[in-house]
Amino acid sequence: MTAPRFKISTARLCKGWREFSDANNLEVGDVCIFELLNGTEISFEVSIVRFTEYAFLEWSQAGDYATGTSKQKGDVRVIEID
Repeated sequence: MTAPRFKISTARLCKGWREFSDANNLEVGDVCIFELLNGTEISFEVSIVRFTEYAFLEWSQAGDYATGTSKQKGDVRVIEID
């Protein structure tokens, strides 16, 4: 019996990261979610959840978020990687 083989592919965001970080005012604790839109063009939709917004929403007991009546919107960007 042979062990199953898996193709492992990795990607790194290196080139342009400093510019992306600066242009979007990223701070420690912010969360970036990269959603791949088209695998052949390497295009992402990026959602940014600010740490301060997340912390406020997470621990808020009286706000709309806590009751589920509305949802905070984060920044959304579409970027293309060359």
